[in-house]
Amino acid sequence: MKKLNLLLASVMMSLLLFGQTPYKISICGKAVTPNSLSPSDLEVFIDWNASNVSSSSNSKGVIMVKPDSLGNYCADILIAPDTGSYVYVSFTVNDTCYTNSVTGTVFTNKDTTVNVSDIIQCLGTSSNCKGSAGFSYTVDTSKVNTVNFGNFNSGNDPITSWYWSFGDGASGTLQYSTHVYSNCGTYSVGLTITTQSGCIDTVFKSVVVPCDSNQTSGCKGSAGFSYTVDTSKVNT
Repeated sequence: MKKLNLLLASVMMSLLLFGQTPYKISICGKAVTPNSLSPSDLEVFIDWNASNVSSSSNSKGVIMVKPDSLGNYCADILIAPDTGSYVYVSFTVNDTCYTNSVTGTVFTNKDTTVNVSDIIQCLGTSSNCKGSAGFSYTVDTSKVNTVNFGNFNSGNDPITSWYWSFGDGASGTLQYSTHVYSNCGTYSVGLTITTQSGCIDTVFKSVVVPCDSNQTSGCKGSAGFSYTVDTSKVNT
């Protein structure tokens, strides 16, 4: 927060040197987490765009702000107007994972505070959000073209749904799935998960279903046979 205040002071001084009085647009709200994570561990990202601004002022940017222990936050944007006119600012408040968002606009010719709706956080850190869809698989060598899939998740945001794309047009919705392929080969398998707080993550892996030397299109030795010559009889 100290670095943010120093940055704002630097921008303010630069604008004043050019003879413009900047407007301070304060975007305030509350970050809510559905799990046991402290709101002060969250991060809120605000993407903004402005028009009718002076050439010496930024017209867009991204601000990251950390809420307090109650989840409250405020982010200040300094914008110099073009010849004392109104400025128009549109903004999007994003949660840590850019999964949930709140949008708004400001049209003003003075310092203004905008209070936005609560932003629901998916997770406390983006590193925890990504990787939730990791999975492993094993080939069942006792069966033909059969692969067992399983999702693992070490995060603190419970997964509520799974969607498997097995790469051959088939799909599944269980955390642990067994799939039988029509043919051996390499398939691009995808898993999409949704967590309790709305975080969505997808991962793809190349899965190799090995071909058996006695296997053709899923058959494994079904047409095998043996023979013996009966030497006690003619041509038998």
